[in-house]
Amino acid sequence: MKPKTLILLMMIIIKTSNEYGNWNPHRRPKIMGDRLGPLKSLSPYWRRVQWKIVLYHNIFRSMVRPPASNMLKMKWHKGAAKAAQRWADECKFLVHDNITGRYIDNYGSCGQNIFIATHKVPCGNHPNKLNRPYKAGRPCHLCRNYCRKKLCLNGCPAANLWSNCDQLQKEHPSWLCHGKTPEGKDRSLYCKATCGCRNQIRD
Repeated sequence: MKPKTLILLMMIIIKTSNEYGNWNPHRRPKIMGDRLGPLKSLSPYWRRVQWKIVLYHNIFRSMVRPPASNMLKMKWHKGAAKAAQRWADECKFLVHDNITGRYIDNYGSCGQNIFIATHKVPCGNHPNKLNRPYKAGRPCHLCRNYCRKKLCLNGCPAANLWSNCDQLQKEHPSWLCHGKTPEGKDRSLYCKATCGCRNQIRD
């Protein structure tokens, strides 16, 4: 073999071996610029992922424009997460769970934001709250003693089943929340937020 051919062959071997030396058989595909990590970095079953989901939601909630005077701090709720995962596992395209499936024990009705519409959906639009997901104003103005990082900490854990509970309480305060009859107890149950959350932020 000629010396020139031998040198050329050795150069090819060296170059090829260097390229293969840099090859990583364990590399992962890149998605949107970042390497896809292990499943536990994405799965909401892990506490760290739950913490990050809540953290980012609260960061964005504290930065709304115009500022909110009554924006509540979000918390992780195991029952709501379990119901959401159960419905996600069904994998039905743009379909909500039924009313029973959206009811969470010790919490109440829990919405499912599967998609957004550009038109009014009658069942989801309370006339007094259209386009008002929060009250604009100085951050925490409506919860001054219960505020952290521009978010209110005094949320009401109950919800009203009737849309006119506040109006009924103003017009008939002793009738709505203080009835000792079975009917009176039912009324209090249907207006849990109005009757039970005096100085707490609620819908």
